[in-house]
Amino acid sequence: MKRLIILLILTVFTAYKGQTEQKTDTPFTFLNDEVLKTKSKEELKLLRNEVYARKGYIFKSNDLNKYFKSKPWYAPDPNKNINSLTFTSQEKDYVNKIKYHEEGFYNKNEIDASKKCINYLSREKPDFYPLNEKKK
Repeated sequence: MKRLIILLILTVFTAYKGQTEQKTDTPFTFLNDEVLKTKSKEELKLLRNEVYARKGYIFKSNDLNKYFKSKPWYAPDPNKNINSLTFTSQEKDYVNKIKYHEEGFYNKNEIDASKKCINYLSREKPDFYPLNEKKK
């Protein structure tokens, strides 16, 4: 009976031990275009720089350093510089995608005049401006 109680106590103790420890390695998620469209310029800047931060890059900008130092996964490495970082093709594509969104093409606060142009509408909605349609 004593062995059974000891075994039960050990089982319960080991089952709950891992649940009290905080995990510091949060997974990185590549966001799609639909989600990136909803982000502000500041959020896009942080998302783009997160790729660099996860590699241990120490930023020249104080606001970026302060922001990423507050993250439990950030491990700044003084031996890393921008030229020593290596990126996967997926990371490169993701950074370029974010840069594209940062340029304001999808920024809700900016109005792109070309979007209102009839030529733009004819490219995006071919049935809007039917120049080549045969008359009946």
